[in-house]
Amino acid sequence: MESYLDDDFAELMEAFDQTLHRFVRSQVATDQATQDIVQDVWYGFFRSLDRGAIIEDPEAWLYRSARNRVIDAYRKIKPVEMEDEALEGFENDASPEDDLYREEFFDQLEAALDELPEAQRIVFMHNVVEGVTLREIAEVEDEDLKTIISRKRY
Repeated sequence: MESYLDDDFAELMEAFDQTLHRFVRSQVATDQATQDIVQDVWYGFFRSLDRGAIIEDPEAWLYRSARNRVIDAYRKIKPVEMEDEALEGFENDASPEDDLYREEFFDQLEAALDELPEAQRIVFMHNVVEGVTLREIAEVEDEDLKTIISRKRY
């Protein structure tokens, strides 16, 4: 026998699950990450209700929780040096195929960077490619640190 809480929860899931998936998917790189985050959000929501929490605005709670979990997921990602990762396994005596791969990789990277807005491209290039800290970028660009963090995330 379902309780009143179960009925309300099922209605909320029906109302918000698809849009919540779309929201999270627009923020993360993979479908698996989307599934994990959305599942974690619903689990947290249900546990809060189960513990007797009163949630005034369920939609706002769900999206705020999803946004926080997306941010947490990005914080867990360890930055890597682009050149080291991209060229890993290449020797000094690279074959023509390796040279072609390297050229194609950097062409694709350049094309992707060209699609970014200028402000986001600057932050990405300085931070990921050159290894400049976000705080240093904020000082040089005379911007708030949170603005720089946001530009990198997008």
